[in-house]
Amino acid sequence: TLKFFTNNGQQMTLSGSNLGIGGVTAPDSKIHALTSGSTYAAQFETNSTTPYGVYIEASQGPASNIVDGYPLLKIAESGTGGQHYFSVSSGGATTITGTLQVTPTATEKGITIGDASKGEVPLIFKGVSGSHSIGQNGASFFISENNAGNLDNNPRLVIDTNGNCGIGGVTAP
Repeated sequence: TLKFFTNNGQQMTLSGSNLGIGGVTAPDSKIHALTSGSTYAAQFETNSTTPYGVYIEASQGPASNIVDGYPLLKIAESGTGGQHYFSVSSGGATTITGTLQVTPTATEKGITIGDASKGEVPLIFKGVSGSHSIGQNGASFFISENNAGNLDNNPRLVIDTNGNCGIGGVTAP
């Protein structure tokens, strides 16, 4: 163990291949930072005209070897029962707890879901009594009920590219 001191206080600890910062004397991960007060535990900044942010990679060999569902990024309160805010799993599933607010700027128009090459792109709302979807399949816009993501199954409202509307199960107005 290698310890770093300033002003008679331990500031960093290198223990094996783990680094503790901010008075962490027994780091339990590659980088373990602790702060007190109203300040960030970590800040990453670039001084480039083509800036990159933070890159997180699950490097475990070929993608076929990566086990799906393990946390790749997680933001939560500390402790076992701490409030979960945001996470991305190794399989790409993203979970947000709380409110997602999108505030467009002059150049942004909002949220884009999917792309033209993927076919059906539903936004699915799940509840105790079933699910509802809103989305498009390239030819029409749908609001559907209990369809597990298949927009053409049990539609409640359909608007085709000509503006024709179908209500109550009509799939081709």
